[in-house]
Amino acid sequence: MTTLEILLIAASSPALFAAYNRDLPIYFFPMDPGASHYAVMGDPASLRISANRIDFGRIGQHIDLIKVRSRASSPPEDPVSRLSVFTGRDPARWRTGLPLYRRIRYRSIYPGIDILYYGNAQQLEYDFEIAPGADSSRIRLGFAPDAALQLGSNGDLQVH
Repeated sequence: MTTLEILLIAASSPALFAAYNRDLPIYFFPMDPGASHYAVMGDPASLRISANRIDFGRIGQHIDLIKVRSRASSPPEDPVSRLSVFTGRDPARWRTGLPLYRRIRYRSIYPGIDILYYGNAQQLEYDFEIAPGADSSRIRLGFAPDAALQLGSNGDLQVH
């Protein structure tokens, strides 16, 4: 399997991960019972991930994966820990025992192509894993019209 690595640097928004200690690694937890959407531990209103979108809620930016399979699966690996989220005073909105994951994979978002999300220090990164014979030209990314895109000196895509 070939891996196409794309580094996403959200450099313009220190608030993305400010809700928890910056020395901690990135963890993901499910936002819904079917585990089709995930949030980054610490600030779920800022960063949400699904099979077809990365949404930077507070800064109004997003990255869309265009024409992905609507039934892409995301079997998570074993959780590294558990998290409880107590929002407001209404116990009906509280969520306890949510699994925390270091990596989230969506399988077959395009035929023969998976996407793997993970943290590298305090940066979100994702890889497209391409099976032999799969057509990598099917991968299409869409950005918000006002997103500032830039290639770093090492070829990484930076989204500001």
